[in-house]
Amino acid sequence: MTSSISSASPSALLCLSVPVALDDEIADFLRSHSTLISGFTSVSANGMGPNSIFGSVMEQVQGKSRRQLFMSEAPIAQIDSVLTLLNDNYRGADIHFWVTPVLKSGSLR
Repeated sequence: MTSSISSASPSALLCLSVPVALDDEIADFLRSHSTLISGFTSVSANGMGPNSIFGSVMEQVQGKSRRQLFMSEAPIAQIDSVLTLLNDNYRGADIHFWVTPVLKSGSLR
């Protein structure tokens, strides 16, 4: 088994919580900005909390909103550029984000 682990350049993990109605559109957006985001992972999730916006009566009854999470590791400057573009194009679209430091990352092969 070989591994490729790097901690050379400071990077961060961008997480986007997106309404499922925007799933394909945000995936296309991220793919179209491949110079800033070289790849991402997406998973289905549920959002719960006092600021949740429900897309249907069923979500309201269940108390959770269906979401899609997008996660991508990149240098913080590139993440800032992506967030600026998202804000310009999707302001008011109920997209929540958070950015966390990445201490180490790599691939185990």
